[in-house]
This record gives sequence, structure tokens and C-alpha cells, in this order.
Amino acid sequence: MTFIQSYLKKNLRPIRFHILVAAMIFFAVAVITSVIMRENIDRLIGIINEVAPEFDLEDLEEFAGIENFTGLNAMVFYFLNNSRSFLVTMFGGIVLFFPFLALFVNAALVGIIEPLITAETGIETWAFYLYGILPHGILEIPAFFIAAAVGMKIAKDIVIRPKTAKRTDRLRENFLLGIRLLPLLFIMLFLAAFIEAFITPMIIERFL
Repeated sequence: MTFIQSYLKKNLRPIRFHILVAAMIFFAVAVITSVIMRENIDRLIGIINEVAPEFDLEDLEEFAGIENFTGLNAMVFYFLNNSRSFLVTMFGGIVLFFPFLALFVNAALVGIIEPLITAETGIETWAFYLYGILPHGILEIPAFFIAAAVGMKIAKDIVIRPKTAKRTDRLRENFLLGIRLLPLLFIMLFLAAFIEAFITPMIIERFL
């Protein structure tokens, strides 16, 4: 068994059930939100146009404090933003509900953004996910599930007393597990940020 195989087996096996639960929650919320959005898309677009009729990407960049939001600037932003978010999701399990809140919020954002973009641009839903999400999402989304899974395990072992260990011992084990998984998550997020900043825009320009 190689080092990578041993590392993945040792650190992912304890949270494999939580990863599955995180994925199920995420996709269920994303689908439900998308369905609700599609049924009310005209009303929502009307509200957006009334509230911010001239709001565009440049306004978003200014709001985020980013100029020239392309290439390396975008990559650094994606990596740092996702790293911060994933760290809070992972170790926020000590607040009990936070990993679940992060799953719901991120899934809902996907469910909201997709109908808006497809309605405004005429892009097919499958094309939005295939060309706009999948290239970087194939790394970013599993990394998010791993972070959420660790947070969920921390929360579970705080609420439900472990049968074979003290709460404090199990909490320490879970935090150490999260720390051991950080190199994997950072590598996945770095590659995802590179793809999202440099590859995804080219794919979108080429096919959409």
C-alpha cells in the first residue's frame, strides 16, 4: 500500500458515513432550492432589477475589494476564500449546528445562482453544470464534503456521548483528524482555484 493510499484510508474511513450524509444534504438542498427558484424566477428577477437595476460584475468586484478579477488575482481570492470557509466549517463543529448551516447555505447558493444564470443567459442547465461548475467543482465540492464531515463528526461526538471514549478524548481525536486532512484539502482547493481562475473561463468562452 502506497503512502497516499494509507493516508486516505486512515483519515477518510472514520468519516466516510459523514461524507455521505454531507453529500446527500448538499444535493437535496440544492435541488429543492433550484426547483423553488424556477417556479418563482420571474418574480425574483423583477425584484433584483428593481433593487439593483445596474448591478453587474464590476460592482461585485468592487464590493469584494478586488480589481482585475482574473487570472492570478482570481485564483488567490478563490483559494483564500474557500480555505477560510472550509476551516470554519470543519472546526466549527464545536458550535454544533455550524457544519449543517454551511451545507445548507452553500447548497442553497448553488440552487439560487443556477436558475438565475440560465434564465438571464439562456444557457441550458446541463451546460451550466458541465462547463461552469464541473471543471473546478470536481475537486472543490468533495473537499467541502470532507470539511463538513469532520465538523459533523465533532458535533455528533459532543451531543452523543461516545461509548468507547471520553468526550474530551474523542474531541481531541476529531480535531487531530481535521488537522491531518488539511494538507489534502489545501491541495484540492489550490488545484480547484487554479482551474476556476484559468481553465473554467476558457471552457465557458469556448462552449457557452
